[in-house]
Order: sequence, then structure tokens, then C-alpha cells
Amino acid sequence: QFSLDVDCTSLQAWRREGFGIWLRGIFARERGCTWPHLLKVEINGAEQIVVERPNPDWKRRDEPISMTPYLKSTVNRITFTLEMAADRQLDEFVLALVRARPRSVADLMSPFRADTSRCCPTEAAKQRVVDILAAHSGDDDINCLVPRTMRLLCPVSHLRMNIPVRGQRCPHLQTFDLEAYMHANGTGNFNKRWRCPVCDIEAQPKTLVVDMYVCEILKQAPMDCEEVCVGDDGSWTAEEPKPELSDDDDFFQRPVETVMLDSPARDVRDLDDTEMGWGGLGNGNPTSEGDPQVRVERVEVQSLLSSDEEN
Repeated sequence: QFSLDVDCTSLQAWRREGFGIWLRGIFARERGCTWPHLLKVEINGAEQIVVERPNPDWKRRDEPISMTPYLKSTVNRITFTLEMAADRQLDEFVLALVRARPRSVADLMSPFRADTSRCCPTEAAKQRVVDILAAHSGDDDINCLVPRTMRLLCPVSHLRMNIPVRGQRCPHLQTFDLEAYMHANGTGNFNKRWRCPVCDIEAQPKTLVVDMYVCEILKQAPMDCEEVCVGDDGSWTAEEPKPELSDDDDFFQRPVETVMLDSPARDVRDLDDTEMGWGGLGNGNPTSEGDPQVRVERVEVQSLLSSDEEN
């Protein structure tokens, strides 16, 4: 247990500017926000926050906690009580009080429009593609690790990209749309935010770069083109869009042939399994004297043939 005094005499001014005070915890060599086994926070003599011990029946979600509602515009006395799990050490844990405010998607995107240093020039980006493909030219797993087909649809929104970006440390060709990425990381699990949707490497907004090589492809490729194939020299060709056929469409587009069978009328039970074309009708003998007599006078068969079978 330990205590500290926090001067919040400017709290009202911070609030007017949109700032709040947040409590965050993290263990060394980890990322995100992680709480100890048990945490209790007492503010000005009253217990205000309790992070309960994990329950085996449900997964505890560790996220930053807003302290603003419990603080006063004065010096606040805050006491922390911690209980560590058996496999954790107290000297590996860090607590922090952070003054922060939310930022809109427009705010996060503005540096990319105003700062050319956030862009990777076309030639440099193209050379990066050539280097990546060359490095994996003899790799049997190239189709899995570095596919030569690059989609023009964002892996986050599944729509055509407007501003294609990637993380500085990302090892792949595929990019994703800047605005879709910003929107997607505004909600959801705090500890899973700002991860590349392609390789899962950490990709904070400040580490993203606009790929001008992909920008040029987006300008030149037809609007109905969803992916391009990239060559070893960085050249590219548009892949033809694949028609989307439903099962019904495929069924009715196959040619139909009408075959007339004019065999003499016979009792169905007189035909053996080979003649009928399927097994399981029985052995041809009536199961009882009262079985109905089914006769086939004339049969019209509609058979579905592929183009190869027609010839």
C-alpha cells in the first residue's frame, strides 16, 4: 500500500479543454493496460475504485479507469492497495496518472494531409516492393507470407481504399485505408487497438506512412478492379473482376438437353438396379401382394450437361 498527493487545482480548466485524468497500469515488457490481481483506490479518504480479482468463469477486461469524477480542484490524497498474483512481482508493475483527452478521426488524420514526411514517395515505395519480393524469391512459403496479389479493398472496411497506409515496421505489401483504421480503433478492446490488420504488428498513428506507390495504382486501376498482381520489378497488372454467381445462377446457366425414352411400358419392379441407374430401390420383388403397380409409359429426362459433356 502507498499514498501520494496529486495537485488538481487546474482541474476545471482541464475539463473545459476536454482533458480528463486516467489511471493506467502496466507490467514491464508488456503493452496496453494490465491491472494486478487486486487493486483498490482510495481518494480523499473514501474508497472509490476496486478492480476485483479475476473470476475463473469470466475474463476480466483490463482498461484505463477515469479518475476525473472522484477528484476535487485541490490537492487530492490518493491511496493505492495492490495484491499481486503468485507469478507477478511488485517491482515489475507501474502505475500512472495520465492527463489525456479524446481526439476525433479528423484530428488524427490531419497530419497525413499536411505533412509530406508522412508519405513514402512512389519510387521509394516501389523499391520497397521489389526488395520484399526479392528477399522471398526462393521461399516456398512466399504465397503465404508475401503474396504477389495486392488487394485494393481495405482489409478493415472491405471498401476501396482512399488513403492507403501501412506501419513502418510492416513486412508485407498490403496496405489499409487510413480513415477506416482510425474509426476501427476508436472503439473495442483497449489492449487490442492500434494493431496492423494484416500482420498484427503494433501500428500507432505516428508510425503510419502513406504508400504513394499504392496511391498511383488506385488512380490508374479501373474502379471495378479489386486486386492487382505485382511483378518482381514492381510493375503491376489489374486482375479481372470475378463474376459473382449464386448457386441458382450457375444451375440455370448450364445447357439443358432433352432426351426421350420410348422403351416399352414395363413394371418398375421388373427393372434391375443397373437399368434404373441407382441402387436401393429393392431387389425387384414385391414386398407384399398389396404393393401398388407403378408403370412407366414414357419418360422425358432433362439432363444437365457441361460444355465438355455436350461434345
